[in-house]
Amino acid sequence: MKIHFTKTKVTAGGQDPHADLLIEPTPLKGSHQLVPTDSQYAWLRIVGDKRWCESFRYALVSSWKSRVLSVGEGEKKEKNLPEINSIGDVIYKRWNCRRGHQILTRTRLTAEKFCKGESNLTFTADDERNFRSEAKSRSLILSDMCQTCLKNTDTSKIREWITRLWVIFAVGIDNDPTGTKVLSYDVRKKVHDTVIDQEDAVVIRAALFYFFVPTLPFEYCQKIAEEDYRKEPLPPLEKDSNFDGSITKATPSQKMFALIVMDVLGSLLDTLTEIEVAKVLKAFKPAIVDAHDRISKGVKGGIKERLAGEGQESSDALFYKGDGIHINHLDKYGNRKKQNKFV
Repeated sequence: MKIHFTKTKVTAGGQDPHADLLIEPTPLKGSHQLVPTDSQYAWLRIVGDKRWCESFRYALVSSWKSRVLSVGEGEKKEKNLPEINSIGDVIYKRWNCRRGHQILTRTRLTAEKFCKGESNLTFTADDERNFRSEAKSRSLILSDMCQTCLKNTDTSKIREWITRLWVIFAVGIDNDPTGTKVLSYDVRKKVHDTVIDQEDAVVIRAALFYFFVPTLPFEYCQKIAEEDYRKEPLPPLEKDSNFDGSITKATPSQKMFALIVMDVLGSLLDTLTEIEVAKVLKAFKPAIVDAHDRISKGVKGGIKERLAGEGQESSDALFYKGDGIHINHLDKYGNRKKQNKFV
């Protein structure tokens, strides 16, 4: 019987090998391509085209059947690896993702290679780094675009969809802001008074990951989100103004909600256009519904305590333990757990 254990390696200087790239945000310039010529719209295929997604799954599993990513060493061949059958299996059992940016970057990178007709969907550390650098730079621009739309009271597709998703998250009501139905005063007041916190951010982020790759366990998505925010907490909320009876003016919590959502979705987009941003917000609406439902059922319990545990090891849920019989007296590294002799 073989037991597969994975241990996080630490690079020289104690740096986190799974940390995201540090990139300074830059304003939109004339040098930026609004619509790159090689745009593949891989995210749209993944969430909206089941037939394409099945073909991609087959190619991805075939490429990584006998390969695994090793921190600091790139991909390499290994024998006797656990079986994989889905995109989620590749992410969890082959790529050993520990951060959200790794899930997004590696999935999109391989999906775009497949869109271009490539059959080998492996990649090097340099491939991933270069791809993430470009994607994150453009994601920061898209996030800033959304914040500008929220500060402006002018009508825009981005503002309409962020407001719609925010109302869903806050009160669980799907209301088209351009429609004829008007929310009651009490509902508008509740939306205005909703304060988003770090635990909310974890659930939203996890729900977005889970919708993007539904073959990942939600528990794994949540632990990834917790690890992301434990390493990089949300900035503090601004002070809010008094309620004026409408929800046309974005509250600090709504702006923070947009930041949380676009930090994930912005990394998937090809263009710097309002059309694609609105399209991805619409496509991921079920994820926000899911986040609201899970919070209503108490999924936030324990998240705050885990986020406060700075310096603690990542949750066991981030470590694949193998497909064999789990030995309860051993920890995730294969060491015998300490047990009290007398109970």
